[in-house]
Amino acid sequence: MKNNIISLFGNEARKDESQYPATVPLYQIPRERFTEAAKPMKTAGARLVAEWATDETSFGKGFGIYVCYAKDSEYLILKTYTPLEDPTFPSLTKKFVPAYRFERQMRSLMGVIPLGHPDSRPWIKH
Repeated sequence: MKNNIISLFGNEARKDESQYPATVPLYQIPRERFTEAAKPMKTAGARLVAEWATDETSFGKGFGIYVCYAKDSEYLILKTYTPLEDPTFPSLTKKFVPAYRFERQMRSLMGVIPLGHPDSRPWIKH
């Protein structure tokens, strides 16, 4: 899976070795290409096991958008950033069905907006 991402993104995929667990590779990719990364994962037979957002404003950044793929015993995490003034990212729902719920939760809990998601209803009713 890692080789697929490196092949697709080249130097745009930056390995982040500060993340843990260190046994799971993490690559940062451009926000506008977030959905594009899903295609080689799907082709490789990987499954989407998690997708989440983090508030990274205390680090001088906006929101971190993470997705974890798995194939057999191999895992790969991809990360992108969204600025505070534009907390949007391309939805993965059309490529991976599990993204449907993950992204609704991310929108409800973190305020990040998955562009192209078919359901904009809040996940949590306040």
